[in-house]
Amino acid sequence: MKIFSKTFTSMMAIGLFLMMMNSLQASETYMLQTGKVTGKVTDAYSNVPLAGITVLIKGTNVKAITKKDGTYSITLPKGAKTLVISGTGYKTLEIDIKGRTAIAVSMSQAGASNALWE
Repeated sequence: MKIFSKTFTSMMAIGLFLMMMNSLQASETYMLQTGKVTGKVTDAYSNVPLAGITVLIKGTNVKAITKKDGTYSITLPKGAKTLVISGTGYKTLEIDIKGRTAIAVSMSQAGASNALWE
């Protein structure tokens, strides 16, 4: 009976250990998972899609370039908070991600005024 008891106890300990390791591995994987943000970039004046615009995760080298229809998709590294969107002839934008998965923006030309004309 003692042999069965020791064997059973050892098997339970091993089972609990394996369950804990599996749980730790799952939570570590969850912590390392990244999100994705997609969107479209257009010209603020004409509403035309903008191709070749750089969408960068601030503080990293992770970036995407908009396609000819103005769309982009970027994978977010852990801790990503801000998109920096820039392109030749346009004002650079910094957009807070705030957990969003879709961010569409309109870019003003670099020399354009933001004043309203009446």
